[in-house]
This record gives sequence, C-alpha cells and structure tokens, in this order.
Amino acid sequence: MSILNVNQIQPVGGGNTITVSANDVNFSGNISIGSSFVGTASTATLATISQGLTGTPDIIVNNIQSGVVTATTFIGNGSGLTGVTASGSGINIKDSGSTVGVAATVDFGTNLNVSPASAGIVTVTVGDTDFEIVDKIVHTSDTDTALRFPAADTFSVETAGTERLRVTSAGNIGIGTDNPLQKLHLLDTTSANIYLQTHNAGTGSTAGVYFRTSDSSTADGFFKTAIVLEDDGSSWARGKLHILQDNTADASNATLDDSVLTINQSGQIGIGTDNPGNVLHLQKNGGDAILELQNSGNGNHSGIFFVRESSGGVNKGAANIHVESNTSGSGSALVFGCGSNISPTGSERLRITSGGLVGIGTDNPLNGLDLNQSEGRFRVNRFSHLLMQNKNNSTTNYWGISVRNNGDIDFGYGIPDVNNLIGGDKLTITSAGNVGINTTDPQSRLEVFTDDDTDFGNSSNTNNTNSLIRLFNKNGTDNTAVNNYVGIRFDVANGATSSAWLSYVRTGNNTGAFQFKARNAASSYPEVARILSSGGITFNGDTTQANALDDYEEGTLNWRLQRTGAIGSGSNNNDTSITYTKIGNRVYVSGYLYTENTGGSTGVTVELRDNANTNNVATLPYVPNQAGGFPITGTRTINDNYRNMAVTFIQGQSQVYIYTDDGNNAYLKNTNNVQINSTQTHLVIQFCGSYTTNS
Repeated sequence: MSILNVNQIQPVGGGNTITVSANDVNFSGNISIGSSFVGTASTATLATISQGLTGTPDIIVNNIQSGVVTATTFIGNGSGLTGVTASGSGINIKDSGSTVGVAATVDFGTNLNVSPASAGIVTVTVGDTDFEIVDKIVHTSDTDTALRFPAADTFSVETAGTERLRVTSAGNIGIGTDNPLQKLHLLDTTSANIYLQTHNAGTGSTAGVYFRTSDSSTADGFFKTAIVLEDDGSSWARGKLHILQDNTADASNATLDDSVLTINQSGQIGIGTDNPGNVLHLQKNGGDAILELQNSGNGNHSGIFFVRESSGGVNKGAANIHVESNTSGSGSALVFGCGSNISPTGSERLRITSGGLVGIGTDNPLNGLDLNQSEGRFRVNRFSHLLMQNKNNSTTNYWGISVRNNGDIDFGYGIPDVNNLIGGDKLTITSAGNVGINTTDPQSRLEVFTDDDTDFGNSSNTNNTNSLIRLFNKNGTDNTAVNNYVGIRFDVANGATSSAWLSYVRTGNNTGAFQFKARNAASSYPEVARILSSGGITFNGDTTQANALDDYEEGTLNWRLQRTGAIGSGSNNNDTSITYTKIGNRVYVSGYLYTENTGGSTGVTVELRDNANTNNVATLPYVPNQAGGFPITGTRTINDNYRNMAVTFIQGQSQVYIYTDDGNNAYLKNTNNVQINSTQTHLVIQFCGSYTTNS
C-alpha cells in the first residue's frame, strides 16, 4: 500500500492540476479546489466551494464540514446532508443505479422531506430494497394527518390527529379501534355504519355483501350466501333487503332467485317468499312451514309474547303463548296467557296438557275440556259428555249431558263418578227421537213421568213438583194482557194441513179459559169449545157464562122394591142396576130394578125404598126443580098395565114414587098407587128419563 501524508499541496509552476496516484489520500485539513480534482482516492474529507470534485472511480467522502458540494451523483450515507438543491431536472435519488426519487430539495434531518420544485407529483420509487420510515409519513403543512407504523407489523392511518384505521399483525382491520377483534372491526361512539351503494337507478340492481367459507377449490365462485339490497323500482333508493342462500352443489354464486328471507320497504318480513303480505310471512312451497322455538333449563320457556299500546301506555303486555321446560318429567303443556299488562309468561287463561286435556281457568284440567270460572265450571270428559256446575249452588253436583252407547242423550244431575260420568237422569232423548222426562225409556214422542201425587197448591201451584208442563206468556201485568194466549198447535199432513189449537186465553185478572179451535176450511179456524175459569163449557164461540155447560156427574142409585106391609123384606138381584148422569142442570136416570122375595100378599101397593136402609124412602140424587117422572117400560108381578105407570117426583122434593094414572084427576104424582095382584114374590121394573135441577 502507498500512502501520501502531506500538510499542504499546491500546484507547481502555477498549474491547475494536482495528480495523486496513491490508492488512499488522507487530508488533515480542508481541500480548496480551483477547478477540478481528479484521482483514485477512495476517502476524502472535503469542504466544497463552487468547483466540482471528480474522479474515477467515484470519490467517496466521509465528512464534508461546510460549504457547497455540487455533484450530479452522490452515493453514501447522507444522514448529515442538508440544503441539497436540485438543478436541471431535479435531484435523483438512486438505489443500486436505479432512480428511487426526484425532488427539488432533499433535507436529511430527523425526517426525509421531499419537496417538489413546482406543483406536481413527487414519485419515490424503491427498487430491490426497502424504504424505511421510523414512525410516520405526514402531509406537508398538515402534520395531524399521517400514515404511521405504530408497532411491528402494524399500520395505521390518522386524520385530525386521531387514529382512524389500523391493520394489525394478525391482518385484522380496525376502523375506530386500535384493537380489532376480527378481520374487520368497526367502532364508533355514536354509530358504526357501512354504506354500500350501487350507482345505477335501474330496477333489479343490487348492493350487498357476499360470503364464502373455506374450501379446497380455487375457483372464483362458491359465494353461496349474501346479504343484498335489491332496487325493486321504488323511488328514493328504496327496495327489498334479501338474505340469499344458494343450496346448489356447484361453483355458482347466490342470486336474487336464492332469496330465503326478504324485508320489504314496509318492514314486512318474508321467509320463503320475497313478497310478504304481513309483518311476518312464512311460506314453504312443497313442504311444511314450521316455526320452531326451543329453550333449555328447568323452568325456562319458549313462546310468543304479544305487546300492544293501550290506554295505559305503550309496550303493554297483552298475550302470550308458551311452553315451560320440565327436567323432572316428560310431560309438557302449551299455555295461553292474556291480560291488560302481563309478563311474557303470566296471566294464564288456557292450557293444553301433553295428554290432550284442555283447561281454561285451571292449570289442572280434569277432562278433555275443563272450563273453570269464578261462578261455574264446564267440563267435557273422554266420552264427550258435558259436565256443568254452578259453584253458587253446589261444589260437588254437576249437570251432565251424556251421549250413551245406544245413541240416547241423557240429561242428569249429581256427583261425577271416577269415570267422570253423571247418573240421576232427568231427561232422555232416544236415538228414535222420543223424549222422556224422568224416564230413560220413552216409547212415545214425549213422555213425562212423576211419582209425586201432591195436589196443586192454592197460590204457588206452579212450583209444585207434579207440575209436568208449564207454558207461560209473560206479556202484560195486572189489568192488562186480556186476550193474550199461550198454547199448543196440532197439525196433521202436509199441504192441506188439518190443524187445531189448544190454548189458554187470559180473560181478566186471575181468570182465563181454555180454548179449542179446529180448522174447518182453507183459512177458517173457528173456536169449537171453551172451558171457562168457573168450570163451565161453552161451544161454537159462545163465551157467555149463563150458557155454559158447567157440571157433569155420573153415579148409581141404590133402590129396592117393597110391598106395603112388608117393608124390609127381600133383596136385590145381581142384575139390578140404576145409574144417573148429570150434565149441567139436567139429570139422566135409567135403571133395571129386580127385587127378590118381597112376600106374597096381594091387594097391596108397591113402593121404592133405600136399599141400604129400607126405613128410608128412595130419593133422587138432586132435588128436581120441576114435577115429572120416568116412564116404566116393563114390569113383572106388579101390573101388566105398566104403560100407564112411572117413577114420579114433585118439584122441590127428592122422594120418588111408583104411580099410575087411575083417572082420579090427581095431578100431583106424589103417591104410590100401583097395586100388586099376584102372589109372585119377585118384583121387577125398568125405566128411564130425565129431569132438571137447580143444583
């Protein structure tokens, strides 16, 4: 190695060039260059003036203390260079011979500041090496806007002095947060929104996000799931929001035809339909549309809660449908709640157990349907029998409506047995349509049975248990409702129907009459009979009390034939029969009187005596209001001339006589004047007739 150490070098003879051929030249002081410096030195300490410094190879300068260095190319550590000014096309910053930047001035201080000489774009190009920045890149005259490298493998963007975006070493991107938890994490103190916009006003255009899970394929497709807004032709950027789910096993991407959930611009949600007709519309084409709600944990619930606005305000619970988890058993119940301001599982009103029992007002239904209310209870047992209870009347007895195995329907009252059946049948309707009251086997269309023979009372007779049927027209009060009716109509045959009515007509306070009408022409329904409240019967529309047939009676008379002087002898033959019939004020009497063993005396008269006590004369059942008699139509023993004989009586007396007209002008027939002229002991007469009475 050749080394030249000198304190001062000057050109000899006034020349302008000093040539040094040594490899290394060390200068302990400044080098003043007039025009140029040419050499092969690899190291120099240089304070430049206006002249250039050149050499082949390039001059390597370790330290330039002061002055101005003018050069076309500088290679080396420029950390101490300041005030570098471009000339011509600018300063070219190179790396390994390639230009990495052009600028008018370069200031290598704490930071690298590249300022263009004129308005335009400064391009810094890094070739095969890195461009290192210790902290951040800021905007000129806007130092609170920067690109930063706050940590290893981390990149951030700041505006207004606040970090806005960060990419972590894990590749997570945070907007508004410096700790993104996922690939994209947005955070804002008021709202974290993402705007996606398609600049196309045409119907059918979309804006959305598509999703794809990892698979072994490198194809561009397989984006099977998406959230997409569809422009459906509505104005003001409105449309339908879809969730797309393409279930086809191919490389295709999801399209609007793959919509599984749609929310239209009115907020209506469609699942399985893109045209919902209500707030929530579920549709399944070619299958079941099932809504599944599931919970776990004992005592927890799955259900639906209905909330409304009421006079009490908004958000008032109105109804719920739910089931409750029960880890201690396999049974379950579907519960319906309803109220004015209830909880999501409160105010139970109806329950369906896992056994199919339905309870309303009870959480323990006893039958298929059990309706339990404050005043009564209604149940339907497994035989479809109806059980009804009035709690105010009894806590044990029920009315029951029961369909029997033979098809009959029974109405009963009593306590249900272990099978929830009620006996004590009160009314039965047979499968043939016959109706029985207090009988379970009616053989006629209507049969009413009673075993109570108590007479009707004088005042409250309608409450007697032997009141079989009651018809009540409630129209009117005292002094009103005269000629109001209640009754029964009878019809026979279709078409020209034969009809009749039995009715009760009000004729005044506490009085009335039974009325019978019968059809006797196409439109004529005259009254044919009436039973007055006094007991009389009138006919053919006559309602006058005086014309009423108001009495009827049938009876027998116990008379005996006797010979004068032999009273008490004999007895009546079994063929003896004397009867009377009283209709109104007329009494009809007819008889066959046969008395045996009356004695054999002749020339005596025959008379009528009381058979029970022959000391008493025979009498009529009612006192006649006229004189008269009953013609005798046949005799035996008494007198063959019976055609002039009669059983007679006089007005105002009930005694009867056997009388014959003997021509003595006796106009009062109150004597026994018929003689017996035969010893024959048997006496016989037969007679008939009538009389009137005031009774």
